[in-house]
Amino acid sequence: MATLTAVVIAGCTTAAGNGKASTQPTEKPVAVQADETETAEKLPQNVLRVGISPDYPPMIFKQGKKLAGLEFEPASILARELDRLVKFVELRWDQQIPAL
Repeated sequence: MATLTAVVIAGCTTAAGNGKASTQPTEKPVAVQADETETAEKLPQNVLRVGISPDYPPMIFKQGKKLAGLEFEPASILARELDRLVKFVELRWDQQIPAL
């Protein structure tokens, strides 16, 4: 009986994979599309582009011909801290997510 128990236990541990970890990846790597990389490389590296819809006071709006509001100032400060120029790109609200 003891021999039978030992054989059953040995069989269970052998069937469990010998305790070795699998070296096979569980997920396939995601490939980056070439056109996205090429587009990113063409963008000026010293410019922070910010998409805005300047018709949403007090978040962002135009005062005369100048932009103002709660979103304008932090974006300008962030660009200054990153030592970059800031370019505000005016888009309709429904264009902002697709433009990313």
